[in-house]
Amino acid sequence: MCIRDRYQRRVHGEFNKQEFGQKLVYSLCLFHSVILERKKFGPLGFNIPYEFSDNDFDVSKQTLFYLLDDIDEDVPFNSIIYLIGGINYGGRVTDNWDRRCLIALLQKYFNNDILFGEATFSSIEEYDYPNSFSIE
Repeated sequence: MCIRDRYQRRVHGEFNKQEFGQKLVYSLCLFHSVILERKKFGPLGFNIPYEFSDNDFDVSKQTLFYLLDDIDEDVPFNSIIYLIGGINYGGRVTDNWDRRCLIALLQKYFNNDILFGEATFSSIEEYDYPNSFSIE
């Protein structure tokens, strides 16, 4: 989607909180699964073993919903990355290199590209965002 299309979506009121919320929760699910998998690699995944849990995911999901309720147009990605990476998950992280890794992962999963269908996480198509979030 080009810049003009993005601009028209915002100007003409096509900001859909539910659609964006679904994409952000999907990003959070991917992020959570990646950091849980990194734990399995020991010191290659993180320098210090951390006990990330489903509670971190639940609190982060609630944080996303609170932030989405308060916005009208632009998604505050810097706030999302700070709250999730610096507080919810990052509150457990004590090593600076692990913190940098966590923030870099969050920046990959939370950016403007995901909202407009331009994000890719891998060269494998199965790891891209689904076209539709319906159950069917």
